[in-house]
Amino acid sequence: MEDMGRRLNADMKTRTLILWSLVCGVIILVAGSVKLFQVSSNDSAVEFLALGESATVADMVVAVEGFERAEQFTLVTVTMNGPDGADAREGWRVVVGDRVLAPVDGPVDASDGCTSVSATPVTCTVFFPALNESLIVAYLRAGDQQQWTAES
Repeated sequence: MEDMGRRLNADMKTRTLILWSLVCGVIILVAGSVKLFQVSSNDSAVEFLALGESATVADMVVAVEGFERAEQFTLVTVTMNGPDGADAREGWRVVVGDRVLAPVDGPVDASDGCTSVSATPVTCTVFFPALNESLIVAYLRAGDQQQWTAES
């Protein structure tokens, strides 16, 4: 009799666990559906600025003034100001197709002040690898991003 009571008690625990796992599954399914609805209704269109337009990205004011394709480099002229001493090249990227490229070191004699930023706007050239395709210039800082179209 005692053995039967233990088995009955174990069966009740198993059924309770199965019931609770089904309840948790339904809750997860509902939460996932709500999140999917939120993501699908988010109208986050990517905005591109034209060359010469400035934007505030985190604590920096930046603009892409233009670009030039040279034999060894793609040169992007930028204007920026922000916190004193910030690295002027950090955060700049070029997007070409499915590739994202960081700045490269330019020629030794090309030191045009693109080393650090100050509260006074500085205009300088950021060097990228030589590119022949259409490109997008992007600036990223503190989780914020802005991009400019630079079509060839």
